[in-house]
Amino acid sequence: MAYLIANPHQTVFQNRVHYFSSRPNGPRLVESQTSRMAVASAPWAEIRALISNLGAMKLAAYVLAGATFPEGIITRCYVGETVDMLARINRHATDPQKSFVSEAFVIGSVDPSYDKIDVQLLQYRLNNEIERADRAYIVRGVRPALPQVDSARIAQGDRDFEDVRRLLPAIGCNILESREVNFPKAKGDREHQAKAHYVAQPRGDGPIRNLDRRVSDAEARSRTKDRGATVTDLKPRGLTPRTALFVLAHAGFVAYGYQHGHEFIVLPGSQMRRAPMPSFEEDMVNVQRRKDVINAGVFAKVKDDGDCWQLAEERRFPSRSIAAKVLMGVNLRNDAWEAVTIETILA
Repeated sequence: MAYLIANPHQTVFQNRVHYFSSRPNGPRLVESQTSRMAVASAPWAEIRALISNLGAMKLAAYVLAGATFPEGIITRCYVGETVDMLARINRHATDPQKSFVSEAFVIGSVDPSYDKIDVQLLQYRLNNEIERADRAYIVRGVRPALPQVDSARIAQGDRDFEDVRRLLPAIGCNILESREVNFPKAKGDREHQAKAHYVAQPRGDGPIRNLDRRVSDAEARSRTKDRGATVTDLKPRGLTPRTALFVLAHAGFVAYGYQHGHEFIVLPGSQMRRAPMPSFEEDMVNVQRRKDVINAGVFAKVKDDGDCWQLAEERRFPSRSIAAKVLMGVNLRNDAWEAVTIETILA
C-alpha cells in the first residue's frame, strides 16, 4: 500500500473487517487497532450463530434494523443494551413487535474494563444520533436516559461512540449518516439567498426544488395573527423576552420552537398542515412520526380552517428539520426555521 499512502502517519483510523462467509452481507465483524470497540453484524436468521462465537462481547449495545429490499434502506430499528447478548437476541426472536428486523448489529468491546455504564452511554448516544440522522424510525418503549456519571466517563463514552461511528459504515451500516445535504450558497447572490431555500429529495440524487420562499419576521407575525395563534400563547414558561426562538412559516402555516439540549421543542399554538404533500408519503420514517403526533391527541382543529391543526401542548422532536417535516408534511431542512426573539416578534 506504500504507493497509495505516501505518509502512513497521516492515517487517523484504520478498520479491519473479518468476513465469516463468502457473502459480503453474511456474518462479519469490524475492529480497529486504535479502538477498543468492535461491531459484529449478520442477517437476523444468522445472528445467534455469530454471537455464540463472540464470548467477549456478551456485554453489548445493539441495533436491530429493518431494511427495504432490494434497496437496503433502513427504515425502522430498535436500539438496546444487555449484559447477555445471546439471551436477549433469543427473547427478541419470539417478540412479534420485532418482526420487521432483517439485520442485527452488535456493538461491544474486548476491553475488560468495558462495563454496564459504558454500554448505557453508548445506547444513549446511538439513540440520539440515529434520530438526528433521520434515516430510521426508532421502535421503542422508553427513551434511554443518560447515566449519572462524572465528566471523565462521559468523555470516554464520547470517544467510544466516535469510534463506532467510523466502524459502522465499514460493516455496511449508514444509519448514523445524515440524510440532509447542505448545498453551498452562491457568493454575492444576496437576493437569491434572502428569498429562497432549497431541499433535497428524500432519496437518491434527484433534482433540487425551490419549495417555498423565506418570509420576514413581519410576515411571520402577520400569518400567525391571521391563523388565530398569538405569540403570548406561544411564549413558554421560563423563557425571557430575549430568548432565541425559531419561527417556521411555510405555505401559510406558522410554528414556533426553541432548542433545548439535544431536542427541539415546538411550542403550544404552533400549527400543523393537516394534509401532507404527496411526495412526503415516500418518507416512511417521518410519516410514522406524523402518525405518532396525531395519535397522541395534542392537536385541535383551528376554527374555519379544515386544513390546519393547532398544537395544544409542547412537542419534542430530535431536531429542527424533523420538526419542520412532521409539522408541514413536506421535506424541509433546518434552515426552514428563522432565528428570532420573543421581543422581536412582539415588537
